[in-house]
Amino acid sequence: MHDPKASGLVKAAATIKDQQMLDLSLMSKWFKQNFGENELKLAGVCIGMADGVPAYVHHVRMLAEFLNPNLADDAFENLAAAYLYLCAAYYSVDALHDGQKATAPNSPGYGTPSDVARLTLACSQRLIGFEKSTNVVDDENIQKDEFFHLWARSNPFIFLADALSRSANSTLDQVLRRQLENFLYLTQLGDDLTDWREDYANSNWTPFLRKCRARIGHTPSIEELEKAILLNGLWEEELSCVISGLSNIAGELKDPEHNLFRSAITRRVNMAVERLTEFARIKAGSTTHAEG
Repeated sequence: MHDPKASGLVKAAATIKDQQMLDLSLMSKWFKQNFGENELKLAGVCIGMADGVPAYVHHVRMLAEFLNPNLADDAFENLAAAYLYLCAAYYSVDALHDGQKATAPNSPGYGTPSDVARLTLACSQRLIGFEKSTNVVDDENIQKDEFFHLWARSNPFIFLADALSRSANSTLDQVLRRQLENFLYLTQLGDDLTDWREDYANSNWTPFLRKCRARIGHTPSIEELEKAILLNGLWEEELSCVISGLSNIAGELKDPEHNLFRSAITRRVNMAVERLTEFARIKAGSTTHAEG
């Protein structure tokens, strides 16, 4: 749990003026970090939408006050910056599409296509920072608490499903949404099994590495980790869970319109089974050789 003392930025300042000055100071710091010193044009795009103040930062503070009042300052800044950049990019794209131009002295400044690209990239970087800064679950509650951190990286896929549903004057079925989320979650778990050495080297404690650490009982050395993963069955155990989970999803997709999705999942299951079979074969050969 975050320390409430570390969540000062969620609380509103004494006066609106103080709040605006704080938010402008924060935005100035974010711009130096993301875009460099001389970015007045881009800064104008972000604050022009709100009469000269970055009111979009207040949106984050307003919701965080009752949704997560203990949000740590680094997480707040990453999320607020990401939201600010996203709003600026969105309104710029909308203005460009409508052919609007900022000509009056007090009219909002809209970004160019190049500005939109830079804002979108910075938004993505800040969201990754937010994800990592809130990744504080303990080793015993990995699957429950880190579900968001895994599938949220694939939110474009959920967005695609929502957009297609809306285009058909419908809403995405909640059961199907949950199946999509589970599919993305399990797919990321499978990918983590491939990258575990690199993740360990970069101190990127994925749910799989956290599970290994919990099983070992302390933060392991690379030698201890290799033994647990390659010799003591953790790799096979995790991949078996992925195979089982994906197979269950495929089995639940019974409608004819799910054929393509079901086929895609089945292909992943077959590939995972081949990986597991090959790993078992190599492991058995290595054991036999060591015994000989």
